Amino acid sequence: MPGAARVLVAEDDRAIARLLQLVLEEEGCQVDWVREAHEILPRLQHEQYRLLILDQIGNHESELTDAARALIAEAVRHCPTVIITGRDWAFRLSEQERRTLARALGLAAILVKPFDLGDFLRLVHAALDPSQPPSSGSRAHNERGTEQSPQPSG
Repeated sequence: MPGAARVLVAEDDRAIARLLQLVLEEEGCQVDWVREAHEILPRLQHEQYRLLILDQIGNHESELTDAARALIAEAVRHCPTVIITGRDWAFRLSEQERRTLARALGLAAILVKPFDLGDFLRLVHAALDPSQPPSSGSRAHNERGTEQSPQPSG
């Protein structure tokens, strides 16, 4: 992975956040974690990140709401963004429809939970180095796990 890429993980589930943090750190990334949706934009506005891994946090809606779309629109102005979600709206879409929606929203990718860590890493690498497209069949990003729980940064 190019340099020590700084990645912001926005995930409300501590265990998933920790797994992502460990996997990304193993890949040489510097990882910050936020748990609440209201923390995302201030971090993006005041810090330099190369990638945002965004869970649909702070919202228990099963649909991709206007508020979520507004957050995404602002986030993608700051850095490449990958959504990881287990929400109904993403499951109803085919892989091709998810790719089309990701492009329409300016996202690097939309990854449905649960996902393969190898796929996750391929997406992370592709988002951090757009000159290297993900290998064929890739649908996710990369991570790694440990027993220690992450602490929200900031």
